[in-house]
Amino acid sequence: MKSLLLSVMTVSLCGGAVGLLAPEDRDGSLKKQIRFVTALILCAVLFSPLLSVFGRTPSLTLPDTAFPTPAEDAAAPAILALAADTLCRELERYTAESLGVSRPSLVLTLDDSDLTAVRITGGTLTADGDPPEAAAAVLSELLGCPILAARGGEVTP
Repeated sequence: MKSLLLSVMTVSLCGGAVGLLAPEDRDGSLKKQIRFVTALILCAVLFSPLLSVFGRTPSLTLPDTAFPTPAEDAAAPAILALAADTLCRELERYTAESLGVSRPSLVLTLDDSDLTAVRITGGTLTADGDPPEAAAAVLSELLGCPILAARGGEVTP
């Protein structure tokens, strides 16, 4: 009973809000249509307990197989790699503009055990000239993982 009352209140409030936000037209037909659709939805909500009494419970949920899980999705590794690459390019731009590093190149190491998120486990920042230790320290703190500074193949912790 509580869920029925909550559903009726939700549909009524949403329908009223949409009706208030709808633009005015000459004959008010848009508002009439909104009230009609709201009334149809209210009727469906009010009659749903009767359907369950007769053993016909309407199912408004999608089956679990409709959407693949990230582990089943073959594109997940490619999407994560693309996200990591985009993150690298943005961090390189930030490093060049805000931290004053000339031509930075950032390589991030990802944790690929969880395909639902990009988790960075470390990385290396390479730049022209002096090793960018200060910039690597700022990126380490920003990303929460160790970022090493490198110059010409030499890695400086």
